[in-house]
Amino acid sequence: MERVMVEIEYTGGNYCAHAPLLSGCVSIGSTLDEIKENIREAIELHVEGSIEDGEGDLIPNVFKEEYELVYRLSTEASLKAHSNRYKKAATKAALA
Repeated sequence: MERVMVEIEYTGGNYCAHAPLLSGCVSIGSTLDEIKENIREAIELHVEGSIEDGEGDLIPNVFKEEYELVYRLSTEASLKAHSNRYKKAATKAALA
């Protein structure tokens, strides 16, 4: 099974994701779980729509077989996604 990179950024109020292999395929979500689900659906719809419109030859072959999404978070997205862990660790350290 091939892996497909999805880049996730945090834009101050939402996460934004895009699949660099699919030009114009983007999605947003308010949580990390939501953005992962939304971009998965966006990729599926993008591929299906392109094939239905007769543009299947523009879709990379990786999307025509089974594939796994791999997520790369920007620094801001990673900090936001894991902020509770950092707060808990800082609180423990301050109380120690």
